[in-house]
Amino acid sequence: MAKRFPYTSKTLAYLEKSGFQTGIVERFIGQAGKFGVRKDLFGIFDLISYDVDCTIGIQTTSRAQLAPHHRTIMESEHTFGWLNGPGRKIYLITWSKKKVKRGGIAFKYVPHIREYMINVFGKLTFEDSEEL
Repeated sequence: MAKRFPYTSKTLAYLEKSGFQTGIVERFIGQAGKFGVRKDLFGIFDLISYDVDCTIGIQTTSRAQLAPHHRTIMESEHTFGWLNGPGRKIYLITWSKKKVKRGGIAFKYVPHIREYMINVFGKLTFEDSEEL
């Protein structure tokens, strides 16, 4: 079995280094199912983060799992309600391995950030970036 990478703790460290106050809102319910279940806030947030200007709902995962998490955010009934609040954002932060040096064996994890917003026509859109 592959070793599980702690995406949530990596994202926590990344956000705090960027100056955000961050807390975990995902819960693990051990009594549900055979091995337990992870429950996100509103079904879409693992973390809530804030600074002086904004409050951010964050989903975090591996780069390979971007598509199903993107679909969940786009289809959620809570997405528009969250984004219509003043100073609120939604980020989907995915992590992937990148080699430190071409041909080398060392690698590091780098974030990919997808920010969701409502455009001037009232449609849900997103924008990708590599940094906050």
